[in-house]
Amino acid sequence: LRGRPIRTVLSCFRFALSAPTGTVVRDISLENLDMLGSLLNSRHFAVPVRLLLTYLAFNALVRFGLLIFNADFALLAPWRSIPIFAIGALFDLAAGVWWLPLIALLTVTLPANWPRTYRVVVGIVLLIVCAALAFVSVSEFFFWNEFASRFNFIAVDYLIYTREVIGNIRESYDLRPAFAGIGVVAFGLFYTQWTTIK
Repeated sequence: LRGRPIRTVLSCFRFALSAPTGTVVRDISLENLDMLGSLLNSRHFAVPVRLLLTYLAFNALVRFGLLIFNADFALLAPWRSIPIFAIGALFDLAAGVWWLPLIALLTVTLPANWPRTYRVVVGIVLLIVCAALAFVSVSEFFFWNEFASRFNFIAVDYLIYTREVIGNIRESYDLRPAFAGIGVVAFGLFYTQWTTIK
């Protein structure tokens, strides 16, 4: 697989897109499946695949935390909680598929014979992503405490009137524990990813 990851990606996409239409049935073979399996297990895609799984699991934990924070324990009933987590996982998967290809493109295009550069660049990107995930997750609890809802159109106003919102938050909350929590969560998320690039 080394040396030809982009060609392998294109071949797998061609197989995946054309097989349902039946136009290239001759391409459906064990070689295609082995190629796809090798691709997903390769160093190039180990990072985005694990990051996607971590993203889904982390958002499920955030969703569970908000459910407990809401103190409506009737929602823990299986007939209520299962749809909540299933639909939420679908939304999270859609969001992950939207932004993870950028990281996959980065890991594919970095030369395999530059291991130190690979670790530094990918490590910095993963640290930024993990910090962003941690910041958003902690922010969601503050937002839920105010509006009993996850991010919605009100959050857009927060982005527009940033100075006023930050001022109100600083007056209402002690942000030191919040930033400490963001740091701990970000480090924990980054640690789960580090084994794929060290």
